[in-house]
Amino acid sequence: MRTPIASAIAVSAAFLLPIPADARNEAPRSEPPSALLSAVARCVEIQAPDARLACYDKAGPALVHAEAQREVVVVDQAQMKETKKRLFGMNLSISPLFANTPDVDSVETTLQSASFVQGAGWTFQLADGATWAQTDGNPVPGKPKAGEKVVVRRATLGAFKLTLGSRPGVKVRRVN
Repeated sequence: MRTPIASAIAVSAAFLLPIPADARNEAPRSEPPSALLSAVARCVEIQAPDARLACYDKAGPALVHAEAQREVVVVDQAQMKETKKRLFGMNLSISPLFANTPDVDSVETTLQSASFVQGAGWTFQLADGATWAQTDGNPVPGKPKAGEKVVVRRATLGAFKLTLGSRPGVKVRRVN
């Protein structure tokens, strides 16, 4: 089973088809496109139908084979948005892949389990696979129970706030 970090690395390493620069009002990418994508793109420029078809007959299967072998992964914007949601709370600014995906401001899920360590506070394991650790000293009234609704929201200055049911929120940081 892939962890969210492994999924993000796989997506980052294999991302192939960006939105064209003119479609997103940005400067063109500085890194070169995949050689497989470049081969297909060259076919588009060929005017003679027979030569263009021959080009596609050569370049197309190579790209399809690479995708089938997971050497190349083609990801659309909806998949990127879902990945960004799964990775909510992690530093994605290191990857330009997420630059054109809308920000996620909060995540709603349920509590899988919670544990308390004296002096460190609560650690919350959520149903979406994320683990969050409390960073403030605020008490959490009552013992958190599996299945409770959890909302994690962006707070000020890059912080995050986790709310269990109707309890007051506590500051947290993502640990996985």
